Amino acid sequence: MNDSLKHYRDLLDTAEFEQLQQAVQRPLPSAIRINTLKISVDDARRNWPAWYGWQVRPVPFCGAGWQVMGESIAKTLEHKMGFYYIQDAASMLPAEMFDFGDPRTTSSASTLSVSKGAAFAKAHSCAPHPSTGSGCSEENASEVNPLVLDMAAAPGGKTTHLMCRMGDRGLVIANDANRSRIPPLRAKLQDWGAMNAAVTTYPGEQFGSWFPELFDKVLLDAPCSGESLRSAERHKMQPVSTKEREALHRRQVDLLASAFQALRPGGEVVYATCSLAPEEDEAVLDALLNLYPHQATIEAVGHLLPVPAPALASDGERVFHTQVRRAIRLWPHLVDTSGFFAALIRKQGSVNAQPSQPPVRSLEGAGFARMGQRETASVCDRLLQDYGFDFEAVIERQALALWERGELIYAIPELFLVHFADLPCVSTGMQVGELDEGTGVIPSHELVARFGAQFAGRRLTLAKDQVGVWLGGRDLRGVQTAYASGEIILLEDERIRFLGLGKVLSERIRNLLPRRLVY
Repeated sequence: MNDSLKHYRDLLDTAEFEQLQQAVQRPLPSAIRINTLKISVDDARRNWPAWYGWQVRPVPFCGAGWQVMGESIAKTLEHKMGFYYIQDAASMLPAEMFDFGDPRTTSSASTLSVSKGAAFAKAHSCAPHPSTGSGCSEENASEVNPLVLDMAAAPGGKTTHLMCRMGDRGLVIANDANRSRIPPLRAKLQDWGAMNAAVTTYPGEQFGSWFPELFDKVLLDAPCSGESLRSAERHKMQPVSTKEREALHRRQVDLLASAFQALRPGGEVVYATCSLAPEEDEAVLDALLNLYPHQATIEAVGHLLPVPAPALASDGERVFHTQVRRAIRLWPHLVDTSGFFAALIRKQGSVNAQPSQPPVRSLEGAGFARMGQRETASVCDRLLQDYGFDFEAVIERQALALWERGELIYAIPELFLVHFADLPCVSTGMQVGELDEGTGVIPSHELVARFGAQFAGRRLTLAKDQVGVWLGGRDLRGVQTAYASGEIILLEDERIRFLGLGKVLSERIRNLLPRRLVY
């Protein structure tokens, strides 16, 4: 028996502890979560297992999640192009705990029209629905365009999950205090095709005072010891001293208090850790309930799981608040995952906070300029003319505004402009293209990878022997095309899968695949 496991002997009965011991000896199943911004779960299920020889079983609490028995899940074209995320199944639980309403409504029916002007004069106002002419109330507007804070977001798995749950609507502030973790977070959001997100790097403890009672939902996947009892090979557990555990507990309480302060009354916080240590889980919730006994309520979420997984009533030394039992303690033996802890907290009323001023730097100060209606229309017209892609509909549906920086074009969420236009950020929205004197508008890889199925023009299908050359980052020579020199075209394989953009030259097609995606 390993040393970590010994600490949990008295928290389970004899039979369950035996099941736990057996579970931690088994290899942790690989798992993936499908990017429903790019493909439906049904289409993925129809093709990928047959193509790659996978055996899959659904993650019981995540409709887009699979546990996968098979090889090479990290080496497929779909993984490279951001069609799925490799993630332990347990980590799919937090984003599933939020109530985002009916995804069929928030992803298609509730269309925003912001390019005409004052649709975002209020924080969460809704434009008139195109079919009815009626807007939505301020009460349900946040369900259509939620304002969400992912307080400790890197490396990006849960952020991408939130983007899918929201239909890439509203705005996610993806924050992480550790600057070294920001580049992979940005890259993951780029590969995912996320548009309504902004990346920041600030101490999470600041958000409660900088933006009191602003966010509709806050996810705090708290920094923790990682004592999940059953880790993947690349994430080995390290011994944690009592002093380190106490320091973690104090920081987790401070972060959760900040998250709660930043949440609007009626909103939701999900607190989660990949640790089963009570000091980092039940004890943190207990501390929040003591801080805000009248405003904080832990919601029952047991219906998300096929088996009971209540939190602890006591750790043997202290008895926790009775509401703490409503959280989920996902022991490794329950649904064949690593250990995990998560709770859904509802804010019932306002709390006092000491407001403070966040840092300030405008987008204009960073070199950006908002494009006018005529310039925006020109970009949309060129993409429609050259590629058959209706970018104007995307801008309106997802509540975006076009900005430029030099020759680069960015789509920036209107909710960011309403609330955070002066907050220095690492990135926001999506780089959607580049202005070019010769070709007009060159679409970005991220834009085409997200919406490639809607690009009707300038497509070229490669033969099997050409695909490997292309994905290796090399130019293609001796290829006959009907396209003129200088045109930017979409490359695809015989399965109609997007392979990247290329520039037609006199004797070759120049490879424009981003270097991070080269095999």
